[in-house]
Amino acid sequence: MIYINSYADAKAECDVCCTSANAEKIAMEMPGDELIFVPDLFFAQNLEKVLEGKKKILDPGKENDAKGAVCEVHEKFSKEDIIAIRESFDISKDNSDTMMYVHWECKPEVLQEADYYGSTTQIRNDIAKRVEQGNLEKAFIASECELTSNLMEEFPSVEFATACSVRCNHMAKISLNKIRPILEAIDSGSDLSKWEVMLSERTIERASEPIKKMLSFSS
Repeated sequence: MIYINSYADAKAECDVCCTSANAEKIAMEMPGDELIFVPDLFFAQNLEKVLEGKKKILDPGKENDAKGAVCEVHEKFSKEDIIAIRESFDISKDNSDTMMYVHWECKPEVLQEADYYGSTTQIRNDIAKRVEQGNLEKAFIASECELTSNLMEEFPSVEFATACSVRCNHMAKISLNKIRPILEAIDSGSDLSKWEVMLSERTIERASEPIKKMLSFSS
């Protein structure tokens, strides 16, 4: 089982893909009692805890020789950070109007301190639900800072704690000025070859299979 944010040639060696939003469902749909989950080490460890013994997750390095990886953004959050932010911004576990949100890819001990954990989409949807119900006043998001910036615009009634200085340098490289020419070329039907990512037909064929299986489980 491989996380969707992985190279095509790595997908080609796996049975099924998953996203951070559907990982639990996909894991339970797969046959057998054990799954090797790659490449995200913390995600794998968190998934096994959440499944509560329903599946054994063999994360990278656990009873195998695989080398794991972690998200360079989410690994920066520590349990101590979450506790300090709760105290600084008065985000109490006892107050249902304040929420500590943590992304799947954070360390297991950080996830344990969350009021809610999940993918960015799941976090956004939970905020939307609570705002609609009128029971969210303050929140912190243990994820990439620009996610909080976007949520601040979408949900102005919520006070978002902004102590975050954790940014993804790779995502920051994507700007409107860089994608505008591509969008304009698509709109005009112009040649897109200079932006094209080339893969062998064999890799495309093999990497497509785990994606198709994921989609079949998600339908």
